[in-house]
Amino acid sequence: MSEEQFKIWKQVEAKGLEKLENIEKAILAKEGFEEAHKDYCDFVDRLAETTGLTTGELDRHFTTLLAEKKVRSGGSCLAEWKRIWKNKKNKQ
Repeated sequence: MSEEQFKIWKQVEAKGLEKLENIEKAILAKEGFEEAHKDYCDFVDRLAETTGLTTGELDRHFTTLLAEKKVRSGGSCLAEWKRIWKNKKNKQ
């Protein structure tokens, strides 16, 4: 991978991470989940077509990035996801 391709991929990763964080925010706000989720899925679908990677591979990559970011920021990823899941269940 060339330096230019690496820079582009880092931008793609940042965009994917942003879209996943938007899903988290929507869950916590108890509104906008469907739109945020659709936006993320559309992004991953387009990226899969462009890169030849599967949507599953891309989704795993972006969710791993999110988990790593949570750990680096001192938060417990597992605790964070449990909290989000609990909030989502309370919404229903």
